[in-house]
Amino acid sequence: MEKRDTFSQPLVGMSHEAKFNQALDALGHQYRRRLAVRLLEHNPQDTKTVSKATTDADIDAIERVHVHLPKLETAGYITWDRESGIVEKGPRWEEVASVVKVLQAHEDELPGHLI
Repeated sequence: MEKRDTFSQPLVGMSHEAKFNQALDALGHQYRRRLAVRLLEHNPQDTKTVSKATTDADIDAIERVHVHLPKLETAGYITWDRESGIVEKGPRWEEVASVVKVLQAHEDELPGHLI
């Protein structure tokens, strides 16, 4: 079965379930969750600062630039200035922010350090 790229789906006609699934997929890596939490606290963020804040989920610049930030940007959750490294809330930010707020509110109930 071929995996469908949910990030290239058009927004028009997307069901609430599809939008929710896309938000969960976007938050599927600890770096992306931590970036989202930091954006809740302060907008904009410097991607270099966020990467220094990660400890057990350290990732290299190549993965950050070629995987994580493009995934969030393509979905419209962030805007990203590649030259400066500055990330801001995107046009669809609220869709992912609501999921992050729930995770953050129940962080002590989650196994390990997921956020």
